Order: sequence, then structure tokens, then C-alpha cells
Amino acid sequence: MQRRSFGPIALSLALLAAAPSLVSFAATAEAAAPKLSPAAAREAELTPAVQTGLASTDASAQSWAIRAGARLKERTIQTAVVNGLTNTNGTVRLAAALAVLDSKNGGKARDAQAIFVNEIATGDAATRMLILDRLLLRLNENDRASVIDRALKAATDANIKGQIINHLARRTEPKLFALLDRFVGMNDAAERAIYLTEIRRIGRPNALRFVQALVKAKDPVKQKEGAELAIAINSLEMRTAIEPLLRSADASLAQRVGFHLAKSGNAAAGQLVRDLALNESADVALRLQSMALLRDNVRGAIDFDKFKALLDDKTRSPEFVKAVYEVLGAARNGASVALLDGLYAGNFAAEIELALYGYAYSGRQELVASLQKEVEGFGSTAMRTAAVQGLGHIGGEAATKALLFQLRKERVMEIKLAIVQALGDTQLAIAAEPLTYLFAEQNEQLSLAAISALVKLGSNNVSVQVESLINQARSPRVKWAATIALVKLDPAIGRIRLLGALERPPESFLEDIKPLSDALRNEVDENLVNSPDQLLADAALFRILKREDGGYSVLREYVAGAPSATLRKQAIAVVTAAGKPEDADSFKKLSEQADRSIRLLGFAALADLADPANETYFRGYINHADEAMRCIAAYALLGLPLPKPTR
Repeated sequence: MQRRSFGPIALSLALLAAAPSLVSFAATAEAAAPKLSPAAAREAELTPAVQTGLASTDASAQSWAIRAGARLKERTIQTAVVNGLTNTNGTVRLAAALAVLDSKNGGKARDAQAIFVNEIATGDAATRMLILDRLLLRLNENDRASVIDRALKAATDANIKGQIINHLARRTEPKLFALLDRFVGMNDAAERAIYLTEIRRIGRPNALRFVQALVKAKDPVKQKEGAELAIAINSLEMRTAIEPLLRSADASLAQRVGFHLAKSGNAAAGQLVRDLALNESADVALRLQSMALLRDNVRGAIDFDKFKALLDDKTRSPEFVKAVYEVLGAARNGASVALLDGLYAGNFAAEIELALYGYAYSGRQELVASLQKEVEGFGSTAMRTAAVQGLGHIGGEAATKALLFQLRKERVMEIKLAIVQALGDTQLAIAAEPLTYLFAEQNEQLSLAAISALVKLGSNNVSVQVESLINQARSPRVKWAATIALVKLDPAIGRIRLLGALERPPESFLEDIKPLSDALRNEVDENLVNSPDQLLADAALFRILKREDGGYSVLREYVAGAPSATLRKQAIAVVTAAGKPEDADSFKKLSEQADRSIRLLGFAALADLADPANETYFRGYINHADEAMRCIAAYALLGLPLPKPTR
């Protein structure tokens, strides 16, 4: 690196020889010299260390000399601080920018902010986050917003923009968060996608304002973006915000919103879904999906006569006819009862089967005996399965006992699996323990179905059996499914089991733990960050760093040591950036490490605490062999309050 010249420093100290005549003269001169003020005395004491650092070829020493120099009044030193803004070394430039802002040098503040802008827009990720999460806190809200605004406009890399936007999405200051509003008016879809990704990742309630703005936009593409953002967050407020899109001229958009809102029983969405189900020109798969939504979520939107009329077309596929009868059964009115009972009373197996499809969703307790007869009979697999489903949906003690009775003697695996699923649908706790008996069969498919049913039942009385399955199952899939189920059935034991299963989690584990609590998902990451699998560890660390506190509460324990150098380095960076007084002892320990980069980081963090209790500690480093340590000590001492004068 080319050495910068800061010009002569107009300060020198003369040592007097120890001749008797001169000693006498010196004593007289000292008595006559005016006594320096505490501030001047401190500056005189520390200026030599700063001067040496400014002249150093070491970037760390020069940077901290500049930071310390901003706290001195000497004009030539102040000039050197300002000159640092154009230094060829990025570390020195950044230090100069901080120094200028610390010194309240208004004339150069804009230039100092420009250094931040450039580093945010083009620098490395670590420096970017340091500036965003820590250094910008030195600025007022308006100036911070200005710097980030300029950096966003200057950044060309999508990943960099994402980091900046993620920072904004985590902030609460109005002027900073308001910078996100601009994306609604952007025409570049790729750039809007960056904003949407980060806002969705944060999932903050404040995202409601963006959804509302996008929904009001006349551009269907932006309206779709608003819908997808609302669907991803899926709160009551979000569902209300996108309800106007049910009337969108864009059929695919209205359909997407309608299907989403129908799941929560929205009546207006139910009407849209009903119309799609009845639309002869619509795709058959969409019509089937629409009928399933009506059947399960918005029965009030079912128009019995119109759906019955669909059966007049004898070319309908068996799948379509089955879906129509399920919808007719779900209508649960007099007409549906008459139609289905009439079919069931007939002599044709095909008609009885159609009636069973409707019965499955009719909710009529009086049908339990008839359905049980069909389950125990010798009809087709389709008929018996329909009867099983009917018992599950109808529920109640009689239906549950009928299913349990058949489970003990059923030999057809397809029917057996249907019974297991139906027992989960009954929502009756008496079904839980008998389901655990199936584990002994060591059949993966059956065990997985039983686990799913137990989760639906939500009974914690079988948690011991589920925990035993984790130990005894031969299938890794079953072990993992049982672990996730145990978390839901018995959270305390399930948590222990889940954390113990993270040594080799399945590829789908992130999706599997999505429904779990935020606290438990966070704990999963806190365990994975120690994983010997570096990919898992790095991914967990990334998610931890995205937390509101930047990962501080998790990472501070790794400052003293960590399984990997990467983890420790990141922990030190996060904790030193936080600058909390309670970490002073940790900073002191870092200051004594053999690794110079860590030593300087810890010492600097301690200096930024500006705690008078550390004054003696810093004085011990004024004559340290390392120039940078001397300059940091000077910076720290110059930032401490002066002692109050005594009377």
C-alpha cells in the first residue's frame, strides 16, 4: 500500500539533561508555566500515539489513529482525518468517514456519508451489514434514510439489494421503513421481486400496507404480487385486504384469491368457487378442486339444483360424478337426503355406491348403522372406502367404535389405510390408543398413516407409544414422522426428541417443522449451527443472522470458542457490533488473543463502550508494541468523560 503523507505534525517534546544548573532552571520554568486544563493535558499525553499511527503503513493503526484524531483539536491532525476520506485503503476510508461524522464536521459530512453509500452498494457483505446495523446508528433518522436510499439506487447486484431491503424490513423507524413503499410504483418486475421476497421473509404485520397498495394498483401483475404476499402471511387482516380481488377482471387472479379465501369459509369466495365448479368451459381439474373446497369449507354456497343438473350429462367421468355426489351430500338439506336415500334403497350396486359418496359428507348420525354394514360387507373396494370415509366424517362414538371394530379384522390394506385415516377424522380420543397397536406391524405405510391420524386426534395419552416407535421403527421415515408427531402431542418430550434427531435430518425437515412454534424452530437452528455437516450449519447460521437481534442472543456464547472458525468469527462480529456493556469481560479476553485480527476487534469493541471503569485497562496499552493497540487505547481514553474538578 502506498504510504500517505499527512505533512509535518507541529508537536515535539524536549528532554532536559540532568545537569544541576539546568534542573534548577527547569523547576523555575515549570513553576512559571501555566497549568494545563485536564482536557489539554489529556490531549498532550495522547497526541504522540495518534501522530505515530497517522504516519504508520499499517491500515489498522492508521484507521484507529484517524478515529482518535477526530477527538483532538490539533489542526494538522484534523486535516489528516479529512484526508483519510480519499485514502486508497477501504478500511482507512471507512474509519475516516466515521471520524468525520463523530467530529460533527458538517462541511465534510456529505463526503463521509458517500463512503458509506459506496461500501453498502458495492462492498462485501460483512462490511455492509456492519454499516447498516451499527455504524449508521450514529446518524439521525433522516441521514440514515438518505444514505440507504442512495445505496439502494447505486446497487446493481440483486443479492446486495436484498440485504439492504432485508435490513429495512426489520426496522421500525418510519422514515426507514417508508423506503420500502417505493417498490409498489416500480415497473421492473425483477426488482419488485427482491422487495417482495424480503418482506415475505420477515412476515411483519406492517406488510399489510404493501398488500393494500398492490391490491389498489391497476396493474394485474402487481395485484397478483399483493395476493401472493397476503397468502404467504395468511393473517385475518391479509385475507380481508385481498377480498376485493375476487372481483378482478383477471380470472386467474380472482380464482387464486377465491381458492385461498374459501379455505377460511369466506362466503363471497364460496360463490366464486361454486361458479367455477359449475362452469362447463372451465378445466375439469379446476372444477374438481372447486367442488372439494365447497364440500369441505363453504357448504352454504352449494346450489343443490344446479349441481344435480350436472348429472344429466351421462358422459361425465366417474371421478367427476363422485365429486358431484359428495357436494350434494354436503348440502345437507331435504332434497339431498331424499336423493341419496332413494339411491341407497335401490337394488343396483352402482347407485348404492353413489349414495355412499354423498353420505360420507352428509353428517347424519342415523346413517352409522348403514355405513357400518357396507364396511363389513362384500361390496367393491370403492364402496367400502366410501362407507369408511362416511363414518370418519360423521364421527361420534358409534361411528368410531364401528371403525375400530373393523380395523381389528380388516385384511385389505387399502381399506385398512382408509379406516386409519377415518379414525383421525372422527376427532374422538378413544381412537388414539388402538391406532398405536398398528406400530407393531412394522409396516411403513400403515405406521405413517397412524401417525398422521394421531396428530389429527391430538391426544397426548399416547405420547409414550409414539416415543417408543421412534426407538423401535426400522424405517427412518417413520422415525422422523413420529418425532414430529411427538412434538405436537407432547411438546416437552417431543422437543427433546426433535433436537436429538437433528444429526441427520431428512431433506424435507425445514418443510416439516414449518407448522411448529417459532421458538422451537429457532432452537432447531441453534442446534444445527453446530452440525458437522457444514451446509446445514451454514444455512442455520444464515437464518440466525436474519433474526431481529441479528443473532446476538445465540451467538454471544461462541465468542470464546466455537466448533468452526466461521461460526466463531461471525459470533465475534455480531457481539462486537452490538457493543453491549455486559460483554466487556468477553471483549477483554478477545483483546488478549494471539490472533491479531481478533485481538483488535475485541479491543475496539471495548473502546466503543466508553466505560470510565476501563480507563486503567486502556492506560496499560498506551505504550504497547502494537501501533494499532496504542491508537485504539488513545481513541478509548479520548472518549471517556473527564473527571469532575475538585474544590
